[in-house]
Amino acid sequence: MIVGVARFETKFEQDVPIDPAVAAIIGAGTAKRVSYNLGYTPSFTARISKTIPRGVLFLSGARTIMPGNGLFLTSKSTAITSGYSYTGLKRWGISATASEIYSNSISNVVGQYSSFIVGGSISREIMHSVHGVFGFNASKYGSGDFRNYNKWTYSLHAGLGFTPGDIPIRLW
Repeated sequence: MIVGVARFETKFEQDVPIDPAVAAIIGAGTAKRVSYNLGYTPSFTARISKTIPRGVLFLSGARTIMPGNGLFLTSKSTAITSGYSYTGLKRWGISATASEIYSNSISNVVGQYSSFIVGGSISREIMHSVHGVFGFNASKYGSGDFRNYNKWTYSLHAGLGFTPGDIPIRLW
């Protein structure tokens, strides 16, 4: 378990309305303003795992600051992740994970959003300590504040992994 305090700092440019009398004179209804925010929040990460013959089960939780995802900027996030990695086959490793993440944006575009992510990976030893890795993730994004954010996304990944030792790489 890791416990601490996270410090966050945000700075962004924002359009703000100006007084209608001033707007009539200068011909513009908005002005630019730089918004700055500095804050602190508790932060923790915890993980419990159980090594079983030929594998590992785990459950983890976290409360932390997330830097942003393209729409929402700095956010306070709570995450729960569970998974299993199987390494019982001589040259193969297989893993599966599921995560649920709830976030509240604390900057610029304010709102709540969530993510549910499920995925799996498989690895195969190609040569000593080098593994080919292939995986798949499905993610469901949701927000009651922004209807167009409610989407499923899918991803495939492939690559090489390095792990010294006699058993396949564990992925999680």
